[in-house]
Amino acid sequence: MKKTLFSLLASLTLLVASCNNDPYEVHQSFFFPQKPEGMITYADQTMDTIRLYSLDTWTASTSQSWCSVSPDKYQIRNDSLVLNTLMTITNEVNTSGARRVGYIQVKTFTDLGMRVVQNGWLNISSPEPMYSTTPEDNMDNLPANKVYFLLNAQAKTDTAIVFTVYQDNATLSSSETWAVPETTTFSAGRHNVRISLEPNPTTSSRTATLTLTSAGVNTPISIIQSAKE
Repeated sequence: MKKTLFSLLASLTLLVASCNNDPYEVHQSFFFPQKPEGMITYADQTMDTIRLYSLDTWTASTSQSWCSVSPDKYQIRNDSLVLNTLMTITNEVNTSGARRVGYIQVKTFTDLGMRVVQNGWLNISSPEPMYSTTPEDNMDNLPANKVYFLLNAQAKTDTAIVFTVYQDNATLSSSETWAVPETTTFSAGRHNVRISLEPNPTTSSRTATLTLTSAGVNTPISIIQSAKE
């Protein structure tokens, strides 16, 4: 990524020189890093950033009221040339129970835009999300109940989950006394949490549900513990 950024900056430097020394104007604007699928955020995530590189005056806006961008404009001046601007994208907490999509729209010499995707669930990286979708589902409005997290555990072995929350005072609870998180309250950040499991004394598998809660959004994680050997 650093090599790509250096190449882009070098190109912009040459373009600026061209603007100053060449009778032909040069215009270019782009977001960095490049995000072909858009900015992916999560239900409790209220801020993210991206850089806008531009040789032109620009204004920015968003297509949805739950999403805003700052700064929202830049005016090119002869005495001050800013090649890149760190843009802050601010979202409201998504309590709708479904994914939602907005757009950053930049008006400049050549207009550009980027999708802002805010999922209706929390950012759990292990276990990875699984989807129970059909061809008829609109993926831009995917309900959170069509996304599930499933962890298979051995009869006599503890397990762990990994997640990132973006608000303080997040919590993790369990539906069963035989599956106990070693930590139950969290500040904003990435967490790797051990889940202590009592050995399964039965000849059947059993299921516990962990519930991760942040900013009023709940995301369940199912643990299936195998039967005793």
